[in-house]
Amino acid sequence: MTFGGRPSAGSGRRSFRRGRMARVLLAGRRLRRRGRRLDHNLIFLRLLSGRDPETGERWVWRDPGFVSAPLRFGLQAGLATLAMLAILTFVDSLSTAAIAAGLASSVVGIFIAPSNSTARIRSVVGGHGAALVLGSIFSAILFLAPVEIFLQDRSTVLHLSLALAVGGSMLLMAITNTEHPPAAGTALGMASREFDVLIFFSIIGAVGLLAILKLVLRPYLRDLT
Repeated sequence: MTFGGRPSAGSGRRSFRRGRMARVLLAGRRLRRRGRRLDHNLIFLRLLSGRDPETGERWVWRDPGFVSAPLRFGLQAGLATLAMLAILTFVDSLSTAAIAAGLASSVVGIFIAPSNSTARIRSVVGGHGAALVLGSIFSAILFLAPVEIFLQDRSTVLHLSLALAVGGSMLLMAITNTEHPPAAGTALGMASREFDVLIFFSIIGAVGLLAILKLVLRPYLRDLT
């Protein structure tokens, strides 16, 4: 409101407050940008100095546990090798790389950190089981004749479907408290090929064998992390 063509004191105060608020917001944006630049510079400097970019701790390229007990490390690596050999022999018909990679990751997880929650027998069996079921469902749908014809020139839709198989298996594992990240390979491998009963039961046998090995060897395994 104005009197005699001059702004009132109230409108002047409001303009002053708006201007001050704008300056504060601008200063805040500048500080945030500067903070991001500092964060990036800090990460770069940590990498150059051989430190972890997240925690700043110095990287140790040789585990202290290996120095004190090298035989333990060698023994568990040997057991992991034998376990993987047994699984590959047992599932001779296994031809999908994603499934084989998932099982290999399970072997490594069990023998390198056996007390980890993802290496529990419940997690190994439940995780691969959830992934196997969901991957098989996606396989049955994606390789129906009409769907397969539809997807021939639509690779993006196919990739989205495979991604949904992995994401869905992750959700199912989280809901059932059977989190086992390597099982994502089982979901992807099953969903990306036509359903094969032999491979389905081969995976069940391989996971069962892995669970038995974990159960038998559990008293002798130690975390190597």
